[in-house]
Amino acid sequence: MLFLWIYIAFKFFDVNWMLFGEIVVVVWIYIAYQLDRNKECAWCKSRDISCLNTELNTYYSHSKKDGSADNRYKNNKLVGRLTSIYKCNKCIAETEFCSESVSNASKKTKIVSKTLVKNGDGRRQSSDDYYS
Repeated sequence: MLFLWIYIAFKFFDVNWMLFGEIVVVVWIYIAYQLDRNKECAWCKSRDISCLNTELNTYYSHSKKDGSADNRYKNNKLVGRLTSIYKCNKCIAETEFCSESVSNASKKTKIVSKTLVKNGDGRRQSSDDYYS
């Protein structure tokens, strides 16, 4: 039905098909870059997961024993590591994802590890992974 409406719009309003194709390609590329391929359930490999908890752990690149900044280093940056726990909507398993240490950590930061926190229903089809 959607394709029929698109065809009618292009036929009667004289819209260029090349422009439509370029728009589709741009939207596809945008979606591909927004999707993190490493975020999948550690039990059943499903991508149908929802976030339960997110923590941002911050620390200095060079720190003292008490955790404060070491003033001997000129460019001692405050960096963060994002840890999120997701629940699979398919098998009820819980998976923990850890991001790499960066100065501006967010949910779009690259995932470096995937660890199973709580077992799900059925047989396990995936494993804990560490990405480089």
